[in-house]
Amino acid sequence: MRQGAAWGGGCLVRAAHTGLSWGVTLALFLHRTDLRKQEEQGELLQPLIFVLLVLCSVLLYFVVSLMDPGFVESDEEEKVGMNEEQRVMMPQFPSNVWLRRCGYCMLKQPMRAKHCQLCRHCVRRYDHHCPWIENCVGERNHPLFIVYLAVQLVVLLWSFHVAWSGLYFQQSWEWLQHNIFLLLSFLVIAIFTTVVLLLLVSHLYLVSCNTTTWEFMSHHRISYLRHYQLQHDFYKARKQKCQDNQNEEYHRREITPKPESSMKPNAALQNASQETKLQLRLLFSRDKTKLEP
Repeated sequence: MRQGAAWGGGCLVRAAHTGLSWGVTLALFLHRTDLRKQEEQGELLQPLIFVLLVLCSVLLYFVVSLMDPGFVESDEEEKVGMNEEQRVMMPQFPSNVWLRRCGYCMLKQPMRAKHCQLCRHCVRRYDHHCPWIENCVGERNHPLFIVYLAVQLVVLLWSFHVAWSGLYFQQSWEWLQHNIFLLLSFLVIAIFTTVVLLLLVSHLYLVSCNTTTWEFMSHHRISYLRHYQLQHDFYKARKQKCQDNQNEEYHRREITPKPESSMKPNAALQNASQETKLQLRLLFSRDKTKLEP
């Protein structure tokens, strides 16, 4: 792991996140919230679970923030085979693709890699550079990043409920002095809950589409995605043309009248029997005429 990329300029951000997390937790326990009431009554299960969830979210934050997101360490071979994920994403591509060389670090980039100018390294399966964790989100830490967002959202929703339980709005300056920290904590929790919820939903959607934030936002500028889109449009147009030809042939056959030989056997027999009856009647009438004097 490259320590300069992990620690450079991120100490203040990580300290702010840690202080904010435990500061809000402390404010929830110092005011007359549901957690404070349960603690005073000796019911320690929910307060203990809440503290453990906060601790888990902080630990996940540091793991995602400090781990290697998937830096490209050295030059790969001139050609590289596509992995299974890339085959599913781009099935029309050949099995071997040429690697391009990064213009910043002069390393050969694997497919779906991108150079991050803030981290100063190329990152495999680059998603985005998150300023809150002060690290890139890439191939290695993207799954943990989603887990961290999910745990953080649970903590924030629970904190929102706890903070709301301690707010008793009264029109007095004394009440505001005693509850200013709880009110500020409630506002901070509401803002972060909205942000984390939107992030989690967007990342789950991108994962379901097998794409990244960078590919979703810049697909018109990425060479392999442009080529894939052109091939996709070509095959789609060709498929539509074949389907139109089949529909036209089907309607033409429906409109064309069927020959008499293709009539149903029952109808043919019925017509034949009617003609036979008519001939017998004519013959009988002729014989009857001959017998008359």
